[in-house]
Amino acid sequence: MVPLSREELTGKDFDSVYYGPYHDQILPYLNFSPDYSVNSARTALYPLSSVLNNSDYKTAVNTLVRSKSPYNRALGFIVAASANDKSFLRLMSNALKSKQPSDLGFWAAASLLYLRSTDGLLIFDYLVAYDGDDGHNLWPNFFQLDEQVRKTVAYKRMESPKKKAQQWALVILITTKPCEESRSKLMSIFDSISKENKKYAIRAMKEQRIGNLRTRLSPFLKEAELRGDAYSALLYSPSNNDRAFAIKYVNSLSVVPTSILENLLLSKATEDVEEFLKIVKLKKLEERYQFNESCQPLLKAESLAEPIMDTVRTTSNRGLIPPLVRCLASKRDKKREALVSELLQAPEPAIREAAKYCTETWLSKTGTTSELP
Repeated sequence: MVPLSREELTGKDFDSVYYGPYHDQILPYLNFSPDYSVNSARTALYPLSSVLNNSDYKTAVNTLVRSKSPYNRALGFIVAASANDKSFLRLMSNALKSKQPSDLGFWAAASLLYLRSTDGLLIFDYLVAYDGDDGHNLWPNFFQLDEQVRKTVAYKRMESPKKKAQQWALVILITTKPCEESRSKLMSIFDSISKENKKYAIRAMKEQRIGNLRTRLSPFLKEAELRGDAYSALLYSPSNNDRAFAIKYVNSLSVVPTSILENLLLSKATEDVEEFLKIVKLKKLEERYQFNESCQPLLKAESLAEPIMDTVRTTSNRGLIPPLVRCLASKRDKKREALVSELLQAPEPAIREAAKYCTETWLSKTGTTSELP
């Protein structure tokens, strides 16, 4: 490393170091490249921390980070980050203040994120400025920062006149734990949020567990782009009146929009998935609506087995029976066997195939098909 620090590196030189023999020693777990891999069973989070007080390390890194070459500085930053060396946080932060995207800025941001920097606002502004350029691959790592750091960023940028900054601030709020401060700040600015970002604000309302939303959100049930999110926030609300209103609204529809079904199906709440099954069972849906059971692991929950079987037996939406039947393959009992036996005789080939999938899955686990034909 010491001899390398004395050379002026090119982009190709830098890549040969980062993606070469040192790939599991420099920023492991910062996996933003499809070419990057790490043996997580053997690699520590800060694999170079053992050399932090080594004189050769100090000489090499100091030379690198103070070089005029951007690639030397970038290498110095990522080596320091890999050693959990926070001596150069100021230099890393300064590299983000350029008005142009650069490899140096990208690696400085990566290093700050790896070191769990508390300067979240600076990193956020950099990523927003170059989102879709050299910043987009670092967003997953931004969401690993301390939650209070992320909340502070969200609070300060929710009112930004820059729509992209406002969008990302609301997305941050969606991913943080519910709290009264977040609820209060979101509700105070909701009306001023740009139309393009209203869906993110409504999703944040849902995740922040905000109640008493009927008056504020009912107008959005008339807008195709926002209907699903508004309905989901009402249904997920801690207020009984909101939930009752949401259910009444769906019951009043002659045809249930796909956006509502998708919001229910993709919910983290079992009760929302059960509501999805009720709608599939009883209501008319938009033509050609389909779903894949793999998008919702909750469909295989034991508590939903009975609702699924009831839906399969009752629904007139026959095209949705196959994915629901495949969910029953996760466990075998007499009720499931009886239903699958019936479905093996169904007139629709897709339903028969789904029933056959269940029998084959059970057979592979037990070696017997019991009483199944």
